[in-house]
Amino acid sequence: MIVEPPMTHEPPRELTPKNVIYWSEHYMKLKGTDHGKAIQTKARIFLKKGCIEYDPNETKYDAYRGYDGHRFICKPIPGYNSTTYRMWYNKEAEEFECSCQFYQKTKLQCSHITALWMQIKIWNYKRVERR
Repeated sequence: MIVEPPMTHEPPRELTPKNVIYWSEHYMKLKGTDHGKAIQTKARIFLKKGCIEYDPNETKYDAYRGYDGHRFICKPIPGYNSTTYRMWYNKEAEEFECSCQFYQKTKLQCSHITALWMQIKIWNYKRVERR
């Protein structure tokens, strides 16, 4: 009996909206959950359409002043909806929170937060020099 060594996967030279799903623990942990497939699908659309950005008006909202520098927006998907959602990093809870109804009702990771985590992974991956 010949035993083959386990296959290891080399990380890609760059992360993109197409391949980040294989390297994102936040995306992977949704597998098999009640809303997981829908959240994953919508998060991929947000990435593909470039909907995730730093919040350009973060100083406009006094209620979120404590989150300056850690605030993001998820712009609406063109032709699908018209609401821009805000996300901020709660340092005490060590997680992102979102203004969407799903998150506010369930306190579970929504598609906006999933897309944000994947976008952050892409941004940070580009900052690290790859050989």
